[in-house]
Amino acid sequence: AHISRNNACTLENLGKVMDENGITGMVVLPIYPYVSFEDVLKASQVDSRIIPFTAIDYRLGKDAGKKLLEDVKQGAQGLKIHSIIQSKSLLDEDTIEALRYWQETDKPVQPHLGVYYYYPPEDRNRYRPEFGKYEDFRQLYQMFPDIKFIAAHSAGFEWHRLIEDGKNLDNLYIDLSFVSRVQLRTYLKKWPAERLLFGSDWPWGNPEITLKVIDLTVKSHNVKEMLLYKNAKRLLGIK
Repeated sequence: AHISRNNACTLENLGKVMDENGITGMVVLPIYPYVSFEDVLKASQVDSRIIPFTAIDYRLGKDAGKKLLEDVKQGAQGLKIHSIIQSKSLLDEDTIEALRYWQETDKPVQPHLGVYYYYPPEDRNRYRPEFGKYEDFRQLYQMFPDIKFIAAHSAGFEWHRLIEDGKNLDNLYIDLSFVSRVQLRTYLKKWPAERLLFGSDWPWGNPEITLKVIDLTVKSHNVKEMLLYKNAKRLLGIK
């Protein structure tokens, strides 16, 4: 089922999903070594609605940070880190070194958040689920207060902790993929609406569902606009 879902992630299917849901811009997140920044950049040249992020290529070692700066020159609008699939802790020396370069860009970072199991038990050596734990993410955003971090997947199962730890931190945002109505109502009460971002995690999530949750839960038209696109445009510097 996982393989089938991944195989559905084609440029044509992405365009269809965007058309069906009235989406005019979609951030696409690469994960080295499976999908590269160059792959996403080429896709954005075919469909201008695609907003490319880059990722840390750990195969480059200490030069990974320099590569990130080159990617920004080529059009990368943000950085994705998936510590579980890339088998590198958020607190690994190579990650920290790359972020020291990245903080020069003033562009956001979206680390994966949450302990998840992607492979069957016989392939457990291919990834590190424990690298998605909240404590690592918390240390990272405290270590780099000048970098804007996006907590992925509505902060996963740690959303209550994230609210208490990060509600007053201007550099911390939340991506609303997989958000429930209970979570969203709580966020709107306890978290600044200016730091909430529409997300779907397509093809693993369906943007139609997140859009429906926002439509049913958010009463203010202005707040809906903030969540759906205004906050993201401001964060990414899009006119």
